[in-house]
Amino acid sequence: MGAPRASARSAGIAILIGALALAACRSAASEPAVDATVTTSREPQPTSSAVGAPSAPTSPTIEPSPAPSASATSASSHTVLERSNLFWAPLTFSADFYHFESLREMAEAADLIVVGRFLGVHRGRSVAVEPGEADSALNFVRARVLIEEILKGAPESRAADEIELELFLASPRRFDDVLANVPLEQNIFFLFNGGALSAREGHPAEVQEQNRYVYIEVSDQAILRNVDGRVSRRPPAAIEDEAEFPAQLEGDAWQDVLERVRQLLRKAD
Repeated sequence: MGAPRASARSAGIAILIGALALAACRSAASEPAVDATVTTSREPQPTSSAVGAPSAPTSPTIEPSPAPSASATSASSHTVLERSNLFWAPLTFSADFYHFESLREMAEAADLIVVGRFLGVHRGRSVAVEPGEADSALNFVRARVLIEEILKGAPESRAADEIELELFLASPRRFDDVLANVPLEQNIFFLFNGGALSAREGHPAEVQEQNRYVYIEVSDQAILRNVDGRVSRRPPAAIEDEAEFPAQLEGDAWQDVLERVRQLLRKAD
């Protein structure tokens, strides 16, 4: 199948490519400073499958989208879906990058596909677009994800059964909302590996190694949530996204969609 089409509706990978390019030019990327973390304990159930990955495109133009306002309140006052939506709101934006038409396209593009849950989050790196101009910085959140099942790829990780996910923080002033509402639900994550992506972009070997343990979404369509046994996609960046893939999966039985992904990958093997 051909490459997914570019769109004005995409996600963190678009921002990260730009950040990786800046890091390659300036050798200025750094490990994130941990200022707060939320954790939980779960038992992983990993399996494995390996499939190749495609090359990535060039850096896009980014246009942050407005997000609904929310205060960092006690997570216990929200339903699972409300809590998850509060977490994703500051991380949602519009950008010119990949847009997928189907599960098959998204699965073919990903370096890694896992079923898992968020273990915790902390403030990630900040990369200045214009040196000396703080307002130009691209800000990130770094999340720990517990791997419960590996559907595609071989995880690059510093800790057993975990990966690190980097998410663009479109609304830096709302980091407390992200921290206070770490999602509880299980997810299917369709991800690019930062090191592999950096290699495809032609970045220096040291930058590739620096990003070896970082994962990013292949697009804003790339996380499917299990809410009460039904599929729920993360909140779309714009109203025009609401009728497009993966909208048709919304409300489908979680186990049915998970099995569809497994079957797609078995056929790819």
